[in-house]
Amino acid sequence: MGESFSSPLVMRLAEQERHRVRALVLAGGFCSSPASPALSLIPVQPLFLIPPPAAVLRKFLVGPDASEPLIARLSEAVRSVPSAILAERVRVILALEEKDCPAPADVPTLLLQAKQDVIIPWETQSRLERHFTEPTVIWIDSPHLLLATRAEACREAVLTFLSERN
Repeated sequence: MGESFSSPLVMRLAEQERHRVRALVLAGGFCSSPASPALSLIPVQPLFLIPPPAAVLRKFLVGPDASEPLIARLSEAVRSVPSAILAERVRVILALEEKDCPAPADVPTLLLQAKQDVIIPWETQSRLERHFTEPTVIWIDSPHLLLATRAEACREAVLTFLSERN
């Protein structure tokens, strides 16, 4: 299972360990850059030198109705990662190409897509759907971080998906 930035890594691991993987679940994932690679020319590390304000977290990650405890946990998580690491993640995402993300054949795949995602455009989400042969796709009324904001809906979707495969 992978969410957001970890999706390409999870796809690679699933391909490498295909004999051990029984299903693949991606939440708010992508298999190509959700933004123009030209943005990689902009130095982004300074953007991560101060913690993002709650308004930015709400706008881009968790939505306007996110609770204060969720905002506090997310802020703490962001603060715990060095700015150089966050900047490198952005560079990796901007350079990502579909060929970098194998779609393991014969592995049942569930894609949980966020209807209110402002980070990953519809075109990029659609590309992920086409990347797999026969994925199960569930659109959830959620901002980008589905697992944090709509945990129960995601849980139900995963349990249903897995039970249909046993």
